[in-house]
Amino acid sequence: MEHKELYKDVVIKKYSDFEKIKCLLPVVKIVGDKIEWIDSEDKIYLWALFGSKFNTDFECLQVGASIDGRDEIDTDIQKMLDTNCSVPESGKLINTQFYSEVYYVPKGKNIDKSKYQYRKIKEEYDTLIFYKIDINKYLDVDDTQIENQHLREIFNLSKAYYAETKFAFDTQSIYWNAYRSGVGIETLKQLISKR
Repeated sequence: MEHKELYKDVVIKKYSDFEKIKCLLPVVKIVGDKIEWIDSEDKIYLWALFGSKFNTDFECLQVGASIDGRDEIDTDIQKMLDTNCSVPESGKLINTQFYSEVYYVPKGKNIDKSKYQYRKIKEEYDTLIFYKIDINKYLDVDDTQIENQHLREIFNLSKAYYAETKFAFDTQSIYWNAYRSGVGIETLKQLISKR
C-alpha cells in the first residue's frame, strides 16, 4: 500500500486529536472474536472505524454516512466474520481514495469489493472500534443559530456529507472512497486546494 502523491503532504489526524474535542462515541468494539456493543442508541448517522495492529496507534480505516448507520455497521461486522469469504493474495488490486494497491479482490464481474475489504481489515487488525461521530462537535457548528427552517434543513442535510468527506480526508482513512459525484468530490477539491 502506498499513499497517493496528491495526499502525501496531508497532516494525518490521529485518534487522540479527536479525543480532545470529544466527538467520537464508541459503538462497538471487536477484539479477536469478541464483539462488544457499547452504545445501544438507534440513531447513528456518521461513523468511523478505527483499528489497531497489536498495540499500535489506532488508525482510521473507514468512514460512512447512512440513514441507518447501526444496520450498516452490523452488516460490515457480518462481512468481517464471513469465513466463507477468504482474503485473496492475488487478483485485482484495489485502490482507495488516498492509497494505491490496498487490497485484492478476485477477478471477475459483479464482485462485492466490500466483502473482501472487511475481511482484509479483520485479518490485519486485532482491535477494531466503530465510533459514532458527533457532527456538530467535529465541525464546531450549531444549527440552532439558523432561524430559517429551510436553510436549517439544507444545512443539516449537507453537513453530514461534508463531515464524512472531511473526516476521511483529515484521517486519510485507508479504505474510504469518495462518491464520484456530489458533495464528496466537491469537498475533496476544496480541502485539497486549502493545503
